Amino acid sequence: RVRVTMAQDSGEIESSSDAYAAAPRRAQDYIQTASQCYVSRKATLHHAGSIELRGKSIVESGANIHGISPAADSSSGSGRSRKVRIGRYCYIGPNVTLRPATMPAADDDIDDDNDSGSDIGDGDNAETESAATKPRQEMSLIVGANTSIGAGTTSQASAIGSSVIVGRGCTLGNRCVLKDCVLVEDGTVVPSDMVVPPFAVVRGNPARILDADDDVLPESAAVAIPEERLEAFGVFANSLGV
Repeated sequence: RVRVTMAQDSGEIESSSDAYAAAPRRAQDYIQTASQCYVSRKATLHHAGSIELRGKSIVESGANIHGISPAADSSSGSGRSRKVRIGRYCYIGPNVTLRPATMPAADDDIDDDNDSGSDIGDGDNAETESAATKPRQEMSLIVGANTSIGAGTTSQASAIGSSVIVGRGCTLGNRCVLKDCVLVEDGTVVPSDMVVPPFAVVRGNPARILDADDDVLPESAAVAIPEERLEAFGVFANSLGV
C-alpha cells in the first residue's frame, strides 16, 4: 500500500511506492536516452514517434506505453499532432500500461455513455457490435513532472498531473483526470471521466475521494514529492554506476 504521511516535527513527507523500492539493476538492462531517461530493454513503446520523455525519467521492465497511432493522428483533422508526453523525473513501474484516452469520432453523434443501446429484441447484438466498432479518436496524454506510477497499473487517463503517486495494481479509467499532488492508493479503480482534485487521496473500487477527516496530502507535498523524486533518480543512477 502506498503511504504518504507528514512528520509533525520536520514537516517532511515519508512515502513508499515502487518508485523507491530497492531492486538490483544493471546498466546494460536499460537504454539511456539523450535526455538522460532510462528505459528498460524489456519495456515496449508503441508508436514511439509520438511519445516524448522529457528527461531523467525511468521506465521499468514490462511497461507498455502506447503512443498515438499514425492512422488515428491523421484522421483527427485538427492539423495538430497529438502526443503522449511524460514529464521530468517520472517513474513508470514494472508492467505498467499507459494508453491514450479515447472519445467518439467527431462525426459520431452517439452518446458515449449509451454505446450499448437501449432497444430490446433481435437487434441487440447488432447494436452492441456497432457500438464496439464505431470510430474512436485518441487523445493526447500528459503526465506531469515528478509523478510515479506503481507496478501493474493500467491507465487510460487523459491527464495525470505533477507530483502524483499512483500505487500498485490501479486502474485509471478512460478520460479520467488526476490533478497535481494526488495519491491513488494500491488497487484503486478510478472510473472513466472522474476528476480527482489536487491534494486528494483516493481509494477503493470505485474510487472515492477521502475527506479531510480521513486523509489528505499536506500542502508540503508540492515541495516534498519533487525532492524525493530527485533523490530517487540519483539513487537509481548511482545503482547503475553512471
